[in-house]
Amino acid sequence: MTTSSPIKDAPAFDFYAERWSHGTRHMTKVERCDYLDLLVFQWTEQAIPADPEAVARILGYRKASQIPAAVLAKFPIGEDGRRRNARMEVIRSEQRARIAKRREGASKTNVKRWGERDQSESLSDRSATPERLAGDIVSDSLSDRSATLERLASESPPPTTHHPPQTERESQRGRPTLGQSISQAGTAGVTQQEAEDWWNAREASDWMKGTGGGGTTPVGTNWQADLKTYTNTMRDKKEREAKRSAHQANGSANASSSTPAAPKTTSVWSLTESIKAINESLTEIDASVTGAWGELSPAKKVERRKLVDRRKELRRKLSGLEGTG
Repeated sequence: MTTSSPIKDAPAFDFYAERWSHGTRHMTKVERCDYLDLLVFQWTEQAIPADPEAVARILGYRKASQIPAAVLAKFPIGEDGRRRNARMEVIRSEQRARIAKRREGASKTNVKRWGERDQSESLSDRSATPERLAGDIVSDSLSDRSATLERLASESPPPTTHHPPQTERESQRGRPTLGQSISQAGTAGVTQQEAEDWWNAREASDWMKGTGGGGTTPVGTNWQADLKTYTNTMRDKKEREAKRSAHQANGSANASSSTPAAPKTTSVWSLTESIKAINESLTEIDASVTGAWGELSPAKKVERRKLVDRRKELRRKLSGLEGTG
């Protein structure tokens, strides 16, 4: 009995354009290029060195400090002391399984057709041998030649096969399509826009969600429950933010009022409370990371930037009032 040869990784890996677009939308063009460079290096070399200086040389930088932090975070150091992107290794395992399955199926078919002599031959050798092509086609009748050619082509599957990023298999793993998410909006008690927002957020985080202890965990197959929980959380946050905005608006109106009964200390207190409210909002946003490496979604990044700018403006006003005391 012969042993099967080890599976060699194909020269190309499966690239899901939709997943890449959502997962790198928050990155700059340079960060996306560096990220892709390291993914390619990991695919061909199995892993990336842990030493930042070595990583810098791979990317063409002179110093490790030039490596974008967002890129390096995508390749944590594993137990063997080398860096890897977890998703890339999942793709590698899935592709190896597909190749092995196709090779096994083709081998069984060939054994049935040619007998024991084929067990000592590799699939690639039989598929690429000109003598076999000529012999098989000549021995077949004219009417069977077309079928013979089709069989020969099917016995040599390409090393990689394209699979859309959202298939039934992916859905069973807890990764529904955008259309499936929107179609379940009414059942989950959410709007179609909320369902789309949830899907974009989960796609950007590679379908990982935050846990109460500050870690992350896969969404899982019960994604409808996660859709409802996520939407309810976002609704509560929007309601709190609306209340804080109303409070801040009232404080600004009191601060700008020319009524003699409103002393300067009241304006100072109002600005101080508004700054505290913004700090609370920033703390909540920083605690709501959704990515596997602790990344904020693009929408949350925009929201956080606006709050930081608003806090700077209030601090300038507060400094001016305190300086005229």
